Order: sequence, then structure tokens, then C-alpha cells
Amino acid sequence: MSESTLIGYINQVRARLQSEGLGHIPVYATEQDAHFTKAIAAVCDVVQVNIYSIFDSIFTSVDSSVKSVIQRADNIKNNVAGGKPVRFGETGWSSAGSTGPSPLSLASEIAYVQKFKCAAAAAGYDYFYFEAKDALWKKGQALSEQSFGIFGSDFVQKFDFGLLNLC
Repeated sequence: MSESTLIGYINQVRARLQSEGLGHIPVYATEQDAHFTKAIAAVCDVVQVNIYSIFDSIFTSVDSSVKSVIQRADNIKNNVAGGKPVRFGETGWSSAGSTGPSPLSLASEIAYVQKFKCAAAAAGYDYFYFEAKDALWKKGQALSEQSFGIFGSDFVQKFDFGLLNLC
């Protein structure tokens, strides 16, 4: 979809909500950070970005991966958002499969979610963590795309959530 088409849809939704007395509902789009433009940000109430570091071509550590996503959000905040709040629409780490150099394991998923949660709080970012449960229904997709959940596909926790309280 072109930028102008997206902006048109955002403006249509806002106008409709306002005409129905629902103008207090935030209107926004979600894009990968590399695709979020100043023009899109200008018509959004919230700048919501999806940022993943597991697809990067270089991996040095989970710590550096978390720093990378925070730096990328900071870039959007400082250079694109125009003073509007920036929120992570999606970020996460897969516990299985392969995306290149990033180690995909339960241990690295736990490390990422724990370190990201702490870093996002310190930087003042709200976020939606991707995702609640493993998506084995994604038949034909790579195992890495099916394994982002903090719960298994059976809704059993993959790890002790008490670990997420350690910053």
C-alpha cells in the first residue's frame, strides 16, 4: 500500500470516529521502523513500530540486540515521531528455528524478553510483546515464525514469569 493511500485511510477512520462522537479513540498505523515516515507519523496519534533484531544480519549478543531495538525506537522518536508517543507494536524473540546468526533457543528468548522489558521501562516505551503463544497453526512457515510465544501452543508457560521481574 502506498504512503498516500495509508494516510487517506487513517484520515477516513479519524473523520468517521469523530462523526460518531468517538474522536477520543487514538488512530494510528503500525509499520516496521524502516518504513515509518514523518508523513505517516503526522496523521497518527501514536507512532507504533514493529522492531525485531533477530532478523539482523549480524549478531553479537542478546544484550546488543536489545540495545539495537531501543536505539531504533529512539531514532523514530527523535527523527520521525514529531513529539508523538512511540510504542512497540511488536518485538520478540523466537525460541526455535533459525533466522541467520541469532541463536534461537528458549534460553535466548528468556534473556531477550527479560532484558527488553527492563530496557523498555528504563527508556519509557510501552510495548506489545510478540507473542502470547506459539503459533503452530502457521503451517508451511519456518519454525522460527511459529515459536515466538511466551506460552507453548498448549498455553503452558515456557518459563517462570517471575524471571521477568528482575531488572
